[in-house]
Amino acid sequence: MRADAARSEPDATREIPTILVEGMPEFRLRPGEHRYRIEGEALPIDVYARLVGPDRPLIVFGQGMVKRSEVSLPRFQRLDWVRHFPENVMILSDPTLGLDPGLGLGWLLGTAEHPVLPRILELVERARDGIGLSNRQVLFFGSSAGGFGSLMLASRLEGSSAFVNNPQTDVLQFRRGGVAHLLRVAFGGIAPAEAAERFGARFSFIEALRQGATMPRTYYLQNTLDADHYEDQLLPLLSALRGLGPGNDDLGGRRFVLDLYADERKLHNPVGLQRVLSCMDVVRPWISG
Repeated sequence: MRADAARSEPDATREIPTILVEGMPEFRLRPGEHRYRIEGEALPIDVYARLVGPDRPLIVFGQGMVKRSEVSLPRFQRLDWVRHFPENVMILSDPTLGLDPGLGLGWLLGTAEHPVLPRILELVERARDGIGLSNRQVLFFGSSAGGFGSLMLASRLEGSSAFVNNPQTDVLQFRRGGVAHLLRVAFGGIAPAEAAERFGARFSFIEALRQGATMPRTYYLQNTLDADHYEDQLLPLLSALRGLGPGNDDLGGRRFVLDLYADERKLHNPVGLQRVLSCMDVVRPWISG
């Protein structure tokens, strides 16, 4: 790894050094906060990390929609939240977005030939091992597309947890645009039905569970007035969980906390920092110790 001579300001308030990593095997977290760019990948990976110590759990923040006309990549969303969390923190910038300048949603899907999710999972595993943590001490957080990625990652890191806000659970049921664009630039222009048939467990958290992925301990924060996400994303997940049998259908609060609220102003927009910090009072014991 080598430190880039240029320094960057993702939140325009402080300079953060960028470390160029020649390949995934060379990735190591350094104390303090840095940006890392992992090269040697089909889609290069950019991640922000703040390492505070081996006695602290790890929170991995996912990425929702990016307004490409307003910001440049990599984009580390919620960077201004980091100082409010005592844990080690990583923030993902979805490599999928680099495929096309108009792509604002990537869902950590990568391309048909080059899935991104397994590469991000390896990145998190290397960070976990470098800090000296167990899977139970890792939390994935995200809203909307970042929530989908958080659920998918947590389902593949057995023992970890997810904290999501208005997430997609099936990308192909997302009504608000972006899916056709992604299919065109990353999956050869196939139709949604073909994507579901060929790549169902990549596009759908529900299908991934049906095919054997682990249901992680989850705090699911959902605005009931975000109608399409309540009806098309949450309700099918609840139905699927009830049908998956013991170990997956715990809707009583031990492994799946469903926190419903009604906010006609925010609708699909995520809750703010203070609400998240309040929910962390419930989530933090899951990842402590």
